[in-house]
Parts: sequence; C-alpha cells; structure tokens
Amino acid sequence: MEKGHKVRRWFVLLCAHMSMVIFAGTYRSLGVFLVEWKDYFNTTSTEISAIITVLAASGLLSGIPSGIVITRYGCHYGSLLGGIAFVSGTVTSVFAPNPLVLCFTMGFVTGLGIGAVRNSAVVAIAQVFKKGFSRANGIALAGASIGMMLVPPLLQLCIDQYGWRGALLILVGIQMHLFIVALIFRPPQRVNVPEENQTKSRPAVRGGKNETKEHELEPLRGVHGDNSKSTCSDVTLHLSSAKDISQSVDEKQKLNTGDDMTAHSHVDTEPDKTKTDHDEIQKTTEDDHEIDTEQNCLGVAQSPKINGDCEGVAKFCTKEIDIIERDGTEVSNKRHGPSHEHSGLKENELLMNLSDEVRINEPNGDGPSAPCASNRRPSRLQRGLHFSGLSLFCNNVGFCLLNLCQIMIGLCYTGILTHLVASAVYDGIDQQSASFLLSVFGIGNLIVRLASGWLVELHFLSPEHLYVLAVVAFGATMIVSRAWSSYEWYVVVAILFGLSSGLFRTLDSVVLKRYVGMKYFARAIGVFYAFSGVGDLIGPVFAGALYDASNSYDLPFYVGGSVLIVSSGLLLLEPPLRRLKERRQARSRIDSDESAV
Repeated sequence: MEKGHKVRRWFVLLCAHMSMVIFAGTYRSLGVFLVEWKDYFNTTSTEISAIITVLAASGLLSGIPSGIVITRYGCHYGSLLGGIAFVSGTVTSVFAPNPLVLCFTMGFVTGLGIGAVRNSAVVAIAQVFKKGFSRANGIALAGASIGMMLVPPLLQLCIDQYGWRGALLILVGIQMHLFIVALIFRPPQRVNVPEENQTKSRPAVRGGKNETKEHELEPLRGVHGDNSKSTCSDVTLHLSSAKDISQSVDEKQKLNTGDDMTAHSHVDTEPDKTKTDHDEIQKTTEDDHEIDTEQNCLGVAQSPKINGDCEGVAKFCTKEIDIIERDGTEVSNKRHGPSHEHSGLKENELLMNLSDEVRINEPNGDGPSAPCASNRRPSRLQRGLHFSGLSLFCNNVGFCLLNLCQIMIGLCYTGILTHLVASAVYDGIDQQSASFLLSVFGIGNLIVRLASGWLVELHFLSPEHLYVLAVVAFGATMIVSRAWSSYEWYVVVAILFGLSSGLFRTLDSVVLKRYVGMKYFARAIGVFYAFSGVGDLIGPVFAGALYDASNSYDLPFYVGGSVLIVSSGLLLLEPPLRRLKERRQARSRIDSDESAV
C-alpha cells in the first residue's frame, strides 16, 4: 500500500505539471490571436483587448468559488470543472460572430476555469507531498513557464496553417487533457474494516485503565457508530441513561450507607478487611460514575443544532447529570472525608474542555472564526465568510500581510513586465531583439522554479525570509535597470528578473501553507490568487500612467522598485504581531477565568 501511494504521488505531480502547462498556455497565448481577430472582425485594438481584460477579471473572480469546491468535494472535481469551462469556452469561441460574443465565451467562460485548474494543481501537490512539498511545488509550477514558452509559438504555427478557428480547435484538444488530470487527482478508494474485526483486534474493558483512545473518542461519534452528528433522539437516549445512572447512584448510596454501618459494627474484629471492601466499592462507584457522566455530557455537547423542543431535553439531562455529580461527591465525602472534595471540580473542567473541543470540530465551526464558547448557530454571513476563506483575515496575521504584499507585487510585477520590451525599444534597441528579452526572462524563471525546492530544503533561510529576499532582489533590479541602456545590460536585467520572480512566485504557496495550515489551504489559495489578480489588473494601467506623467520609463521603474522593497518588509512584521496577538489572547483567557471564579 505504501509503495502504491509513492507511485501515485509522482503521477499526481506529473498531472499538476501538465495542468500548469495548459493553464499558462491558455491564459498567456491569447495575444497571438489578437492580431487575427482585429483583422477578421475589422475592429479596434481597444475592443479586442477587452477580451484579455475580461479573461483576467473572470480568472480573478473564480479563485474563491474554486477554493470552496476543492475544499468540499476535492481536487478532482475542481480540475474537472476547470476543464469543462476551458473546453466549453474555447469550443463556442470557434463559432463567435463578433467580438462581443468572444468577450463572453473566450473571456468570461474560459476565465472561470483559470482559478479551478490552477488551485486544484497546487492543492493536490500539497495533499500528497507531506514532505518535500517545496520541491514538488517548484516542479509543478515550472509547467507555467514551459506553457508560456511552448504554447504561443505552437498556436502561431497552427494559425498560419489552419487559421484562427482551426488553432482554437487544436487548443481544445490540448485542454481536454484536463479530464485525465481530474481522474488522476481522484483520491484512492479506502477499504472499510468490518466492525467485528475491529472489536476482535482491539478488545477493551469499559472503565479500565488500559482503555484505548478509540474507545475514549466513541461518544464523539453518532449513536450508530459513524461520524454523524447527534440528533434529538440521541439526547433522549442520553436522558434515559442519566435517569438510570441516578437510580444506580441512589442504590449505591444506600449500599454504601449499609456498608458503613457494617463496618462500624465490626471495626474491632476485621478492620483490614472492611477497609479493603470500602476501597473497592468506592473505586467501582467513581469509575462507573465518571465514565457514564462523561459519555452523557459529550453526547449533549455534540449536538449544537438541536431545535427548541430538544433544548429543554438537553437542559433537563444536564440537571440530572449535575444531581448525579453532587450525589457522587456527597457519597465520596461521607466515606472518605473532605480530602476528595475537589474531584468533582476537576471532572467538570475536563468535561467543559471536551465540550469546547466538540464545538470547534463541528462542520459549521471548524475554522478560526468559530465561537468556541458559544452554542449559537453561526449566521449565514459567518458561514459564507468561513467557507470562502475570507474569515482568515480576522484571525491570521500572516495571511493578511501576505495578501497585502501580493497586491503590491502584482501591481509592480505585471506592470513592469508589460513595459519591459517597450522600454528597450524606447532606448534604441530594435523590436526583434527586444522581444527576445521575454524569452530570456522565461528561461531564468524556469531554472529557478525547478531549483527553488532544493534551495528551501537546505534550510539556510526560512521560506518567509527567502520570499522577502527574492522580492527585494526584484525591486532592486528594477531600480538599477535604468542605469544603462545597452542591449547586453537588458539581457542581464531580464535574467535577474526571471530568477527573482521565479523564486517568489514559487514560494507563494509554500509560505501560504505555513501560515494557514493544510486544513484551510484550499480556501486560502483561492483568496490569495484573487488578491494577486487585483494587482495584475491595475499594474499595466499604473505603469502606463506613470509613463504618461513623466514621458519616460525611469519613473515607473523607480517607483515600482521602491514599492516592492517597502512591501517586502510587511512579512517581517508577522512574528512580532503574532506574538502580540497570542499574549493578548492569553491575557483575555486569564481574565475570563478569573471572572468566572
């Protein structure tokens, strides 16, 4: 089984790499069709460029819904829906009669698959590679660089041979590989072990000291033994159990009273024997009382969705349990004096902690925004924020700082890369040589994406510090890029751009996973890429406005580099802010405990 799991990991990695190739090839290759669409529909460049804008905006909006789908149904469903959006949007674009229809089919519909395909690939890698995630993530994301380098020339060749409609059909054939990816992402079937075999393999005596943890967690499940929630009928069963326990305690109290009288009558003849009998009876009474009370309290705490009729039953059950605890404490005090008067308090504290744990693990309250000390059902707004991942902004300092930093990076990164070729032409370099700078950028980006995982595994610096260092290097390169205007210097700048951007683009998901954990990673990655898209949309306009204001590319590069360097320092604030938040939470818990006492 372990060997099969290792083999499947490499297939998942291969499919994630293929997904990134298709994603980048579809997202970055539309520029090849713009000239053909402009001539065919005899329209302006503004109208045709709106297709790419709608595609980027649709990909921005699809990040959060795709995170919800992946969290609820799995990566295979996310990849399947992304493939359906890609294929349906591209196929319908073949029959588009005007640019407006293209904006809807190739822009909006195809853009819906961007978030699903990209997020499914990253989350699938995180799920199967518990160790070595940074290396696997770098190999998978290298597919984006390969897609940007290989797919546009291939589509240009297809346009020359078959026209733009034929090229779109060939692109559909490439996109249909996502259905194979969805099959590979499907988790393997788990073999359910029969309950009889589990009982035979793990016998346990109820109330014994060697009772297994599985038996201790049994009350957390439903009445039927599965992971379902407790219902009103469950509480009714606990009520009947509470009444039986109450009668049992009364009988034991009478028995204990009789034992005390017998013990006093024979105290001179059999003192050792009487003491032993008393200890055994007391131990049996406390063990049975502790286990039954704990199971009943857990059963009540497990059902936060009980309606109004069942709440009265739960309250009555709680009163019965309190009476039982008080009776058991009185019996213990009568037999052994005041030395055990705090045992009931300790038991109550244990049950309160377990009850809080059950509330936290409920499906509507398993996030950082779940109210641990409240039985109120969360509102629709709270549930919506929780399932979308937006509730992380209220509880995770690192997540907030990383998204803010990502907006600044997208603002400068996309804007500068859009105007890199134009700035080289502005400095007197011919257009053919200037366009080669993007290929140099792609080569450097691909190399560092493949090597970034091994760089993280050296543990020379943490992923957060490597991320900050890469962003600072990118910003510094933007500033010094305006020092000279020779073609050789532009080649060096393009290589430095590719190396630094490839490093922090690969470490995005690694740092995010360290901040939010695997439990919230699928939701967080959708929100993260959505905020990244905001910067991508504003970046080219921002750089163009700075150029128009100064009539020179010096100002956009200087401002962009300075903003990147300053924004990278936001992540350095995460450790002190997190420690400050933890101290405030600890102080508030202490204050609440003191007020409760």
